[in-house]
Amino acid sequence: MNTKSQQYQTGSLRHYACPKEHHQHSLTELLANVSRICLEKALRLTQVRKQVLTLIWQAQSPIGAYALLEALQHYQANAKPPTIYRALDFLLDHQFIHRINSLNAYIACAHPEHTHSAYFFICKHCNSSFEISHFALDQAIEQAVQNFGCKVEDKMIEVTGLCKACTLKPGSKPSR
Repeated sequence: MNTKSQQYQTGSLRHYACPKEHHQHSLTELLANVSRICLEKALRLTQVRKQVLTLIWQAQSPIGAYALLEALQHYQANAKPPTIYRALDFLLDHQFIHRINSLNAYIACAHPEHTHSAYFFICKHCNSSFEISHFALDQAIEQAVQNFGCKVEDKMIEVTGLCKACTLKPGSKPSR
């Protein structure tokens, strides 16, 4: 986990920003990490689950379940909604993906090998998004909630605005 605030630079604002600027994320790397984690935890990474994860990673912005179903049907014509929802449940349960509640859509986890809270920036113009990890923010939220005598079960924060690319476009206005 990172112990200090960091700024993230990405070339295309694909799915997520990573504080480790010394490496690039790739589908191959993601699938290798997820496969390794499944092997270590004796989890079954079926072909459908792998295909759904691949489709989520390849999407240019967070993707909804029915868009995933339509895409999956190009590979598996008989796929039905329960097929997608079972795969999504597995991928969510094991933190290989995150759900963006405000968009009712899914995004691949930038670092499935690390347990972490999910914080997202979502562009209101183009819907691009990226995951942010921030250890100090995690600690501050935990402490604030404990001060009220509560227990955190899940942390997800969605920050909206305009991404760098949309900010630079003349006359850019949010879509929502």
